[in-house]
Amino acid sequence: MAKKNVILTINALANLLQEKAPQHIRIVLHEKDDSTAVEPEAAHFIKLDGERMGRDLELYNFMATVGGTGLAAALLLEELILPLKSLAPAAFTAGIEFLREQSPTYMPPEKQEEWVDLLNALSE
Repeated sequence: MAKKNVILTINALANLLQEKAPQHIRIVLHEKDDSTAVEPEAAHFIKLDGERMGRDLELYNFMATVGGTGLAAALLLEELILPLKSLAPAAFTAGIEFLREQSPTYMPPEKQEEWVDLLNALSE
């Protein structure tokens, strides 16, 4: 994935997770972490059953630019996808599949096989 396309991929993942579990997941903007009250300084982030999940989507994009797309993918897995395994299994499965399909575009070639093996093990 070219760095300019990272935010599009992060947004696509967030939209997919919301689509698979709309009863649990919402993408919000300018909301407090634990309520729907307005928080003008908050950027886009995911709420799982009304509570903040992970970081601002824009921050994941920045981290991919600064630290590399592989790092951002690992954080997305840890902070947005793994917590869904028991509460929103359809979103969890879709998130794992999304990362697996997109991995050649963001994971360094020397880590590709190891990353896919990890994703496969998590989805068993």
